[in-house]
Amino acid sequence: MPEVPPQSREAELLLCCARTHLEPDGVDRITALIAEGIHWPRLMALAHSNGVALLLYRSLTAIGAHGVPEATLRELTAHYRGNMLRSLLMAAELLRLLELFAAHAVRAVPFKGPVLAAVAYGDIGLREFCDLDLLVRRRELKRARRLLREQGFDAYRWNLEQPGSGLTVELHRWEGLPFDTSGESKGLHKPGQLVTVPLLDVAVPSLGPEETLLALCLHGSKHCWDRLLGVCDVAQFVSAQPRIDWPAILATAGRRGSRRRLLWGLLLARDLLGLAVPEQVLAAAAHDPRLNALVAEARRRILCAGDDPFGHVERWATQRRMLERRRDRLRFYLHLLCEGLRPNRTDRVAVPLPGGLHWLYYLIHPIRVAATYGPRAVRHALRRRS
Repeated sequence: MPEVPPQSREAELLLCCARTHLEPDGVDRITALIAEGIHWPRLMALAHSNGVALLLYRSLTAIGAHGVPEATLRELTAHYRGNMLRSLLMAAELLRLLELFAAHAVRAVPFKGPVLAAVAYGDIGLREFCDLDLLVRRRELKRARRLLREQGFDAYRWNLEQPGSGLTVELHRWEGLPFDTSGESKGLHKPGQLVTVPLLDVAVPSLGPEETLLALCLHGSKHCWDRLLGVCDVAQFVSAQPRIDWPAILATAGRRGSRRRLLWGLLLARDLLGLAVPEQVLAAAAHDPRLNALVAEARRRILCAGDDPFGHVERWATQRRMLERRRDRLRFYLHLLCEGLRPNRTDRVAVPLPGGLHWLYYLIHPIRVAATYGPRAVRHALRRRS
């Protein structure tokens, strides 16, 4: 199992603060760490890179901010106020879009973003998010995309951006969990399986708790748990949902080939943030020999952010290892092959061509990808062998 380096005081302080509720022993440890001496610029860089500066602000102000430099406190306060304003605007825009879709017979279900902030954190200003994710039925996706374009959004595939504001809306197929690459969750979401949650005093539809937790773990695994924010999402959501049906979610994840990814997120939340994980989850994790290595590597990435290179090649290798079934690995390889052949925006920026020569991008793209990632892939393979 890869060795996890000892964490710095800054990393330990961040872990102690990355939550919405502080226990008395947590308050004592935070106070002791500040008294021992903190490199505040390093702490702030670590908090921002992990997306949890808002939770750091919440915890430090909750204990009175004793020993915190005034400049650090001003920076955190400004960040919190700016994020709160942006979160309120995005939540209001989400409600407007849901009303727009409903008026045109498009049923959309928000995921993550302001809804997760309200449900898991109890305050939409305590979680950073930069886009709105919406689940839409496959047969209504084109209609939803057209409606957004009529509202002035610029479209690139199923990602749409609002010029000026920078707001991005991502449309996902309703027939399957977001970020599920197994293809086993088709037809999952039915109206009766949804719940309603309050957002700015308005009831909005949401996935059920088991589906939300699994989707959060799939999303974090897709990004190889490279930020503490994803782990906080899991810990906060589980803490806010005391009635999760653990046997059901384990069985569902097993059927979809997603159990390793579910357990990966839960074990990280336990190790880093002290989440109480049920014994049946720990028993399931004990039967997967690859989990310990994946958890240790993710902890290293989070606690030593930026110290070790983790680019596309390393991400692809980790994503392959998290897949449990042969058919999912085959689907993953096919996806990489398609991405290696399909031109994208980077090609158009790197080599501008007139419209009549756009077909050349199908030759340019694989050459650019091979030149960019080929040498690093070879080095990574050699390191793994050694």
